[in-house]
Amino acid sequence: TNITTKSETVIYNRINKCGSSTLLTLLSGIMYKNQINLALQGSPPHRFFLDGQKTEMAEMACSGQTALISRYFFYTDLREFGCDPRYFTLMRDPVQRFHSRYRFNREFLPNLNNPKMIRASKGRSKNINSCISSSHHECAYSGT
Repeated sequence: TNITTKSETVIYNRINKCGSSTLLTLLSGIMYKNQINLALQGSPPHRFFLDGQKTEMAEMACSGQTALISRYFFYTDLREFGCDPRYFTLMRDPVQRFHSRYRFNREFLPNLNNPKMIRASKGRSKNINSCISSSHHECAYSGT
């Protein structure tokens, strides 16, 4: 039989443009006051785990500390590594999410003064309606 350890860690599996930054801002004060650690915060270049990383995450989650592991990654069942944390994901209506990403890419990214983003903004559609009706690459769904 497989023995799993119940964990006080909660894993927040984030989804782009679904309010995760806002949620973490709201939780940060509560977490600080209650001495809850935050681990793996950020946007990794890939959403899957490399060899050995699942084991490391299970060890971190079952270390005995109360923590929130927050990251954009594909669901990983840590019970196969002997750890049984709680998971949650915040989801959003797909149309609202699409609109949020469209506005984010137009309003926020160009302000980063990143040359790549500035070049990408040159061929944009005039508005969201023309973007969708013309199947412009800016409005192509990529699944993330």
